Amino acid sequence: MKYGFTIIELLIVIGIVVIVAVAGFLGLYSFRGEKYLDLTSQEIINVLRDAQDRSISREEDGHWGVHFENSAGGDNFYELFKGASYADSVKYSRFSLKPSIKFNDPASGANTDIIFQPITGWPNTPTTIKISSKNDSSKNTTIVISANGLISLPSSLPQISSWTSLVPTLASIDAGGSLTSVGADAVYALRGAAYSAFWKYTISAGNWQSLPDVPGQIGVGVDGDLVSVGNDSIYALRAADAGQDNFWRYNISAGNWTNLADIPNVGGLYYPIVLIAVGNEIYANKGTTLNNFYKYNISTGIWTMLANSPLLYDGSDATVIGNAIYATKGSYEKIFYKYTISSNSWSNLADAPLGIGLGGSLTTVGTDIYALRGEGTNNFWKYDTLTNIWSDAANALGDVYDGGSLTTVGTDTIYALGGWDTTSFWRFDIF
Repeated sequence: MKYGFTIIELLIVIGIVVIVAVAGFLGLYSFRGEKYLDLTSQEIINVLRDAQDRSISREEDGHWGVHFENSAGGDNFYELFKGASYADSVKYSRFSLKPSIKFNDPASGANTDIIFQPITGWPNTPTTIKISSKNDSSKNTTIVISANGLISLPSSLPQISSWTSLVPTLASIDAGGSLTSVGADAVYALRGAAYSAFWKYTISAGNWQSLPDVPGQIGVGVDGDLVSVGNDSIYALRAADAGQDNFWRYNISAGNWTNLADIPNVGGLYYPIVLIAVGNEIYANKGTTLNNFYKYNISTGIWTMLANSPLLYDGSDATVIGNAIYATKGSYEKIFYKYTISSNSWSNLADAPLGIGLGGSLTTVGTDIYALRGEGTNNFWKYDTLTNIWSDAANALGDVYDGGSLTTVGTDTIYALGGWDTTSFWRFDIF
C-alpha cells in the first residue's frame, strides 16, 4: 500500500507556512520600525541637548539651536547651528531622517527653530517635535522641550525631578536669609545675619544684582522673612526688640523701601518670623516666646490679632494654599499645622517624616507643599494636601542650615538657598 499527500493537504501545509512567514515578516518589519523610531528620537534629543549644553557654557560666546525642516516632498532633516536665528547662523551638523520616518510636527512644508539661551539653557519658546512611521502613523513619538529647558519623552520615559546648581549669591547667607519671587523672571533675597543686603536674581540672565538695603539689619541669631504681593511690592519683616521698626515695603518700580506699621510690639519679635500673603492681607507670627498671630490689611495698614498659633520654634516656616496656611513647628519637631483662614482656627496634620530644624523651609506648587528639613541635612520632601501624605523628593545638592529658604516660580520650578554661611543657590525642576 502506498501512502502520500493529497493536493489539498499540500495546499493546506503551504498555506500555513506562508501565513507564518508573512506574520513573522510583518512582526520583524514592525519591530524594525519601532526601533528606528526610538533610535531617531534619541538622536534628536542628543542634538538638542548638545545645543543646550553649548549655550549654557556660552561656547563661542553665542546662542545655539536646532533647526527642524519638513520639506513638502523633499528632505526631512534637522541641523545644529550657532546664532540667534537660523537665517543668520553658522550651520554645523545636519541630520536627515531615515526613509521610514517622517515629521508630524513641524507639519509638511513648515519648519521649527529651537534656540537655547546662554547660561540658563532655556528655549526661545516651549515646543514639541513629533515624528512617526511613514507606514503606520499610530507608531509615533513626541519630544517635549519645556519652558525651563527640560527635554524629554513623557510618553515613554519616567519623569524625574532634579536639582541644578546655579550662580552663587553675592555673599554668604545666614540666619534670616529668605527668598521670594515676582513674576516669571525674578527672585529676591535677604542676606540675613548682621546685614541689611537685599538682592535680585534675574532668571533669564542668570545673574544677581544688589538692590537698596532694607532699612535695618536683620540681626545676628534672629530672623527675617520676605513675601511678594502682586508685581510691584515686596514686604519684609524682621525679628526686633520692642520699639524698633520691623516691617517694610519695597516698591519694585520705584526701587525704594517704606516703613510700615509694626506688629503690635508687646515684648518684641523673636525667632522665627513667618510672613505669608493671601490676597490683600499678610499674616505673621511673633516668634518663639509668644504664640500671637496677626493679620495685616494692605489697604488700611492695620494689624489685627487672630487666634493664637501653636508655639513655633527655630526652623519653623509656613506657606499658603487657597484658604489655608500650613506651618511646621520647628525645633527638630515633626509636628505640622494647618490654619484655616475662614474659621480662624488651627489644626494638626500628618507629621513630617523627621524633625525639622534651622533652615527648614516650605513652598507651594499646585496642591503640593515642598519642604527642606534643614538642620544640616539635605532632606527634601513633598506633602500632598489632598491625601495628607508626606513623601521623599530628590535630596538637595548640599546640606541646609540657618538661612535656608525656598520660593516657587511658575508651576514647576523651585529656587532654594542653602544658608549655613554659604553662597549655595539651587533650582529644583518638577516633572
